[in-house]
Amino acid sequence: MTVVLAPALRRLRDRLPIDRGVIFFALGRLWPAIAGPATALFIAGFLGPEEQGFYYAFWSLLALQTFFELSFSVALLPFVAQEWSHLTLGAGRVIEGPVEQRARLASLARLGVLWYSSVSTLFAVAVGAAGFWFLGGRPEQVDWHGPWVVLVLVATLQLSLTPLMTILEGCNQVASVYLARFVAAASGSVGVWLVLIAGGRLWAACAATGASLTVYATLTFVYRRFFRSLLVRPEGAGVTWKREFWPMQWRMAGGSLASYFAFSMFVPVVFHYRGAVEAGRTGMTWQMTAVIGGLAQAWLTPRVPRLGMLTARRAYAELDQLFLRASVLSVGTAVACAVAVVVFASLLSLFDIPLSQRILPIGAVAMFAAAAALMQVTQCQAAYLRAHRREPLLVLSVGSSVLIGMLVWLLGSRYGGSGAAAAYLLVVAAVIVPGGSVIWTRRRRQWHDPTSVYALAGGPPAP
Repeated sequence: MTVVLAPALRRLRDRLPIDRGVIFFALGRLWPAIAGPATALFIAGFLGPEEQGFYYAFWSLLALQTFFELSFSVALLPFVAQEWSHLTLGAGRVIEGPVEQRARLASLARLGVLWYSSVSTLFAVAVGAAGFWFLGGRPEQVDWHGPWVVLVLVATLQLSLTPLMTILEGCNQVASVYLARFVAAASGSVGVWLVLIAGGRLWAACAATGASLTVYATLTFVYRRFFRSLLVRPEGAGVTWKREFWPMQWRMAGGSLASYFAFSMFVPVVFHYRGAVEAGRTGMTWQMTAVIGGLAQAWLTPRVPRLGMLTARRAYAELDQLFLRASVLSVGTAVACAVAVVVFASLLSLFDIPLSQRILPIGAVAMFAAAAALMQVTQCQAAYLRAHRREPLLVLSVGSSVLIGMLVWLLGSRYGGSGAAAAYLLVVAAVIVPGGSVIWTRRRRQWHDPTSVYALAGGPPAP
């Protein structure tokens, strides 16, 4: 039997795009699926319904960092990947390769550190104050002030390490980065459990963020020679932020700013109009369905640096082959996970398990799950397009996000979490997926057609 299975397993391994990066990324995304139900049980067991609402409101407020990052790290990744396609990592984790590419990579690193050093300070002040304004004056008697202050400070330090993690990922150190993310997720969950058991209540949120900060700081130390080599300014022209980087960043920033209203408004709207208890149910349901996209990305995100490298080399046939395999696996995984989430929620309700009272009704769970599975189609298309250092989805992203925000406010304020779920699914199914598919098809044809003006100019237009 072993003799028969071994060749079959080898063929499966060769057909599927699996390596250490995919494995570690999958572990990092699989962990929430495993630990998520346990965390939900801990939250339901050690936090009251009102405290649960504040717990998820904390995370929705931290998502305001989008307004400070302006998608810098997302735009940075394909730039780094394209420069790294000409470089290698030598002995002692020192960068080796042509001077021109090393100079451009070093300039990207300095630009990233400068950007995040500035926005981290602004984030701490503005989001900290916003939390006191939004959470204060509530009728619920919840001790949230101390945990919120510490959470913001720790999140600020973690935000400052973002460009370093992005640079490592773009330089194809995906196995190390995704292993660190898995360890951060696992240690964060364990930290939340231990703090809740110890009676720390809302301090559990600080444990999760503190664990991530510790892990990423450790990885930065491990790659200290790598980052030190970036500080040596080689002779050669660097990347100009205004001429090369900003034209792409502002497009992605517009989409990400709007995406806050699409993905982070559920809990605040319900919290404000329907109270902390309903907000807690909405937050736990949203977190449960967020696992769907997380697991599905395991087939795609580790391939993003490779997609950028193939685009830089104009190896379009290999690019399309890699994209097709990764996206089919990614979307298939999303559909399977969506079904699993709905079945899990149904079983909770069927057997009247207490946890079923801490999430939204099964209909709302199904709508959030379906939307998450459909969104994976657009996520795959976006990764492909951004590998060309372009962002043609800006108008669609902004328009659909604003529409989601308006409908979530309209329906969420009246019908709570179920109304918010309906608003989300409606826009994803009727606007985002069809619109994204049309844009992807047109841009791919324009950029890769050998008779197009883009191809005659040497590829897609420079940003």
